Amino acid sequence: MIPDLANAHVLLVEDNDDDALLFSYCCRQINNSHWRIDHSRTYDEARSMIESKSYDLYFIDYRLGPHTGIEVIHELQKLGRSAPIILMTGIESERIGEDGLVAGATEFLSKQDLNAAAIARTARHGAIRRRAEGALRVRANEDGMTHTFNRAHFLALAEIEMARSQRFGHSLAMLMIDIDHFKHINDSQGHAAGYRVIQAVADRCRQTLRASDLLGRYGGDEFIALLPQTDLAGAGVLAERVRSDMRHLRATWGTLTTLATVSVGVACAKATDLARLPDLIEAADEALYRAKHQGRDRVELAS
Repeated sequence: MIPDLANAHVLLVEDNDDDALLFSYCCRQINNSHWRIDHSRTYDEARSMIESKSYDLYFIDYRLGPHTGIEVIHELQKLGRSAPIILMTGIESERIGEDGLVAGATEFLSKQDLNAAAIARTARHGAIRRRAEGALRVRANEDGMTHTFNRAHFLALAEIEMARSQRFGHSLAMLMIDIDHFKHINDSQGHAAGYRVIQAVADRCRQTLRASDLLGRYGGDEFIALLPQTDLAGAGVLAERVRSDMRHLRATWGTLTTLATVSVGVACAKATDLARLPDLIEAADEALYRAKHQGRDRVELAS
């Protein structure tokens, strides 16, 4: 068993209790593993569980009453879940396996071959494949200079977070962060120094923001951050921390040491709003514009 999976938290989506008991029994026979298994019997129950938790492995039966496991896989894809997904079925059908792989499953497991070795093998192969896919995905989704999310991927993740916040009634805040006088840094010290400042600002933002926050490079010297379950006041406090921490930043390139400050615009979509992501970005951008025109090195909240 791959060490990462030895203590995996597993979601089993299976409408047959006898099959679920057999699956759990087989898992207990896997050497050097101590899996914690949550069991969902229906599509609706599975959907609720995957929205509220992340798992290390998903084993999903193809037949789920009026629904199919393919629909559960689609929900996992919408939420951006990256853990291995194994589609199980008692039907010998190449089409079902192919449909599952196209939908986003990593492996296919026949329930006629359900035993500890088969479960461990598909979990191991699924984890290896996901790891390889993840390495490719990181390169596709990252900004190469700062290793933050690139703009396209950030916006895709932000749409998912916005839908989740509206579904569960949570506030969602956004920060637009812009490096002050960046053109002057470029013109006076050269583009290499400018690149180093951008990297240093990204690193400092990562250190200051919370693990649950998303950070992306919006373009040039501008960054964007999404703060789940955060109201305007809380976002303002965090934005002020970002601004304050940046004042101690020293970006070094060769023998040059450059100081940098940032201006931050803050906006929030309240739990009761049905705001669109472009509207939230526009509100944060307008607040940033005010911060820049009221002296820079400051935080402004959207009205």
